[in-house]
Amino acid sequence: MALFWISVLLILFGAGGWLLRTLASKDDWRLFGPFGVLMVAYLYYCAVGPMVRHLIGDMGFQGIGFESSLGWSAGAALISFLGVVCGYALRRRPGEVVYPALNQSKGWFGTSLIMYGVFYCGLVISVGGDPRALYNIIGDGGDFERDGMGLMGFQTYLYLGMSCMIAPCVVMLVLSQGHLFRRGLALLLTANLFLVFITTGFRIRIAFMLLALLCIMMLRLRANPAWFKGFKVVIMSRLAILGVVCVTLLVAMSSARKYGKGVDLEQLREIDGQQMLISTFNDSVIYFVGGAVVEHVANEAGHTYLETYHAGLLRMVPSAIYGEKPKPVTLEIIANAMGGNVAASNAGFAVPFYIEHYISFGWLGLIGGSVLVGCAAAAVENLAIRHKRPLAYLAYALLSAYAFVYFHRGYFPQQLDYLMFIAGVPLFLFYLFRKRLAI
Repeated sequence: MALFWISVLLILFGAGGWLLRTLASKDDWRLFGPFGVLMVAYLYYCAVGPMVRHLIGDMGFQGIGFESSLGWSAGAALISFLGVVCGYALRRRPGEVVYPALNQSKGWFGTSLIMYGVFYCGLVISVGGDPRALYNIIGDGGDFERDGMGLMGFQTYLYLGMSCMIAPCVVMLVLSQGHLFRRGLALLLTANLFLVFITTGFRIRIAFMLLALLCIMMLRLRANPAWFKGFKVVIMSRLAILGVVCVTLLVAMSSARKYGKGVDLEQLREIDGQQMLISTFNDSVIYFVGGAVVEHVANEAGHTYLETYHAGLLRMVPSAIYGEKPKPVTLEIIANAMGGNVAASNAGFAVPFYIEHYISFGWLGLIGGSVLVGCAAAAVENLAIRHKRPLAYLAYALLSAYAFVYFHRGYFPQQLDYLMFIAGVPLFLFYLFRKRLAI
């Protein structure tokens, strides 16, 4: 128990102190970068969330209690936090990120619009050619199926194309400032994508879009001379309130979602105000699940080494080309750590990223992996400092949002999916058109 409070308080004051100090400095642009996102994630998942759940006596999940593994949770979180901070400190470089005026020609907006349309067509094909299946937001439109119109083995890639639509939406929203028609079209297409995410139950993609847009918009607001004359305090105060509201709504969506059938309104009505407030910290259960997994691996399962990464890379090969793909053992280990409760593991298989590093390579993997994550966060910042071009800032925004997903989805195949389809493919396509877009 003592280790738990030591870990929670060190992370609370360490991450919170860095955020406050950075907010008060001229390096406040780092708040919206990958390291700032990681600090917020540590604050929520490894400090405030666990502390609140401990104080209200709710450290269980799906009927499983994690009190016996609390020390493992605390130790792993603290070591990872220190590793990320050390890695970031090693690669951090002084500099300034100044928001560049994106090319206001039709090139940026038009290219984004075409990308959005192509990926949307692929998404419609992945659900059998009937777009109505994408708008079943209250679950009354029948079963949601992915038959791919006969493209078995490839339809998953078309379906994941919805993730590639996030970057074009962010670009169109940014470029719509001062243009009534563009603003209306960008808002319409963004609302359309939100409805798709609600139907499919993918709240993480909603959070990703909001974080990426927030990053770019904050850099833009920061370019205002009034930013350092009190405007910053007003904006950040409003942002904090908005952030709490968004987290609460996304967690409520998690409690009432039905994959492919939107939100169960009856289940949503059963959640009262107090339950919704408490549910704000529900996602921090991954802190406790992670400790149970570490204890199980240390005492029984053993480490997997490169097996998960090998299986994750092969998973990216279409099933039509390579059907007999090995399954990553991470989920099986998590299920066993939860007493073989398959329902519980399916509902809460997400563990912090550092837990999977431990599953693979033990404590050395956890330490080394955390240091590398900190180095990567600093490298993304250095990229934005060095390359003062719009494409670099778009990459900065997408990778900053990805840092949040990476933190709490400690499952390499899924991390790879998000990186490839949310950031990799759109950035590659924008890069192909770099001459036209003057980037």
